[in-house]
Amino acid sequence: MQPRDKFFSALFGIRSAASGTQTDSGGVEVVAAGRALDVDGMEAIRAKVMSCAQRGNWNYVLDLSNVESMDSPGLGMLISALRTIRDLGGSVGLVTDSPRLQRVLELCARDRTCSIFSRTPDAIAALAGAPRPQTAA
Repeated sequence: MQPRDKFFSALFGIRSAASGTQTDSGGVEVVAAGRALDVDGMEAIRAKVMSCAQRGNWNYVLDLSNVESMDSPGLGMLISALRTIRDLGGSVGLVTDSPRLQRVLELCARDRTCSIFSRTPDAIAALAGAPRPQTAA
């Protein structure tokens, strides 16, 4: 099973297991990346996203402000995570103040229906009203 498939299956299992009475915290989860957006860095982000999903949160702001380096496997995993969250009804905002990283994200992630922001409060405000995905029947 590919890493994207494992992540999708795990998040789908969380969403499907949620009961109709589970309360949504209604917030946007801010997940901060480390200095490197590589395989290890993305695994840490995925773990945080899984923890947030278990609490019923499906709207995420990925704060990439601290990212100093990125490799292609890390970028691929980021795009895969964006697609997975979107496919399950969640929403994602990306935050970076680096023009270089912003350009790469615009080229690679813009079609994943996520927005790119230069400030975390702007991203939180934009995602605050995003709907929570419906639980499976």
